[in-house]
Amino acid sequence: MHPPPDFSPAGMAMGAHTPTEPDAGTCAKGDRPEEKDLLPVCPAIRVHSLGQLHAALGAAAALGLAVQIESPAACAITLGAVWFTALLAEGHAAYPEVRILPVLDCGDEPGRVLGALRLGLPVLRFNGPAETTARLAALARHQGAWLLGPAERVLDLATIVDRQQESTCRQWLSLELTSGSVLTPAILTGDLSGP
Repeated sequence: MHPPPDFSPAGMAMGAHTPTEPDAGTCAKGDRPEEKDLLPVCPAIRVHSLGQLHAALGAAAALGLAVQIESPAACAITLGAVWFTALLAEGHAAYPEVRILPVLDCGDEPGRVLGALRLGLPVLRFNGPAETTARLAALARHQGAWLLGPAERVLDLATIVDRQQESTCRQWLSLELTSGSVLTPAILTGDLSGP
């Protein structure tokens, strides 16, 4: 039996990809973040099942890349944070060489963000009111985690036929790598609240 993966920022997120330093115009409040404050940027793939996770991780392994694994929308509400962490543990056991940056979507329920923070998930999505988002972001920063808004560039495997998922993931990861999107700033004003 494999030990469970370490989803703490030090264990998973910070090792997922070499952090990139944002330019001066993208730092929150004009601060220049230290390397420990930067969220690693990896190509993102949304998975809805273990089979889809295997397709994403298989493609990442074949290319020698880290990958950002996005949960389904509002996953913390519909399936639960424990389901997502169990799914990630299965994927990690099958592909221990792949660095995973897990991102759990908590919908608009603040309690789901708090529960996910207790589980040690390093990156969460939340789309609630601005005042609530600010409070949750401060709490996440205090715990060494990040709170993100809606995803922008994500390959959603729910839209891909099963037999084409791994090849589509390889194409996506290759395209993202060559397009330079994995080198975008890690901290974006208004989009990311991190440590």
